[in-house]
Amino acid sequence: MDSILSIKNAVLIFAVVFGSVLSALLVNNVMVSKTGAVTDSRGYSGLESASYDGLEAPFDFRAAARRVMPSVVTIDSAIELDSFMSGNPIVQPTGSGSGVVMSANGYIVTNAHVIRNPNRKGSAVAADQVRVRTSDGRGFDAEVIGIDPISDLAVIKVDAQNLIPSVFGDSDEVEIGEWVFAIGNPLGFENTLSVGVVSSKGRWLETKEGSIILNSIQTDAAINKGNSGGPLCNTKGEVIGINSVLAESNGAPVGIGFAIPSNHVQRVFADIQTYGHVRYGVPGFYFGQYQPSLAAPSNRLRILRLTNASSEPPNYGLVIRQVDPGSPAATAGLGGLDIVMEIDGNRIERYRDYIRLMIEKRPGDKVEFLIWSAGEKKTITLVMAEYNP
Repeated sequence: MDSILSIKNAVLIFAVVFGSVLSALLVNNVMVSKTGAVTDSRGYSGLESASYDGLEAPFDFRAAARRVMPSVVTIDSAIELDSFMSGNPIVQPTGSGSGVVMSANGYIVTNAHVIRNPNRKGSAVAADQVRVRTSDGRGFDAEVIGIDPISDLAVIKVDAQNLIPSVFGDSDEVEIGEWVFAIGNPLGFENTLSVGVVSSKGRWLETKEGSIILNSIQTDAAINKGNSGGPLCNTKGEVIGINSVLAESNGAPVGIGFAIPSNHVQRVFADIQTYGHVRYGVPGFYFGQYQPSLAAPSNRLRILRLTNASSEPPNYGLVIRQVDPGSPAATAGLGGLDIVMEIDGNRIERYRDYIRLMIEKRPGDKVEFLIWSAGEKKTITLVMAEYNP
């Protein structure tokens, strides 16, 4: 019996000592500060807990989800087709997606492709019917305020009051590796939340509808058809992007999604709400669908011959194909076969460089261009005109 008690005592002592050592190690390696930040022994501040509605947990999304979900809506669109048999229009569903409430009086932002008429690709024509369901189950017919095919964003409005607007975060502050979550209507499952991380930033994307998404946020949070137009959020419950594109292989999602950065979303929303469209500034010249590579000596030689220039063209830049009469570019004397080398001191290698530098320009902005024209380089400043599609 004494030996049994001795064994029991030894086991008890070992358990107490082991527990104390383990607790000390845990306290030493991970310390939770009063602010909720998780800090390791090296002083690195990792995930910060989101505090909302009484919940504070660095590895828990309940608080952030409570903050966002009331601001997410489901959107269904349809077109009306003529029926020669009955004389009544046939309603054909064309899309289903998500949206984010922007104001208490009913303004909502979503993707252009969610509400656009699919028979008018590349246009800003909306579907004949757009229907919204809020998170509390109410349904509304929506008015389309404006569609921007360039950014794949649209603004709609419902006749409702006291909606809960979303809270937007600063997409410029997003970091690779931080936790994010998406909420939306994937495959018809409303109010679905999926969790992942920011996988990358600054992705250039051109959608099959022709939209251009710059500086997109890439995530591995599950995004499927129906998530389009819904929010990508950080752990504070702030919207850092609008989900727009999912990567597919043989028509099936592969676990990679892309969101339009929240800072650009807010700019587009403000323009559409105020003007009904986005005000893009343009110089009035165009490059055409085919752009010859100036890195190829044969292309440079061809331009040299066509322009009768005294010196060879540069081995980089974009070749102007057309200039609109009366545009700022025409007033400055630019014409076909002139080459745009730099914009505001930034070298132009590819068309995406041009788009990246020009997408945020507004009518009235002054932009400096370095141009090669018939053998001469010149720097000109143009005042941007307004883009009219």
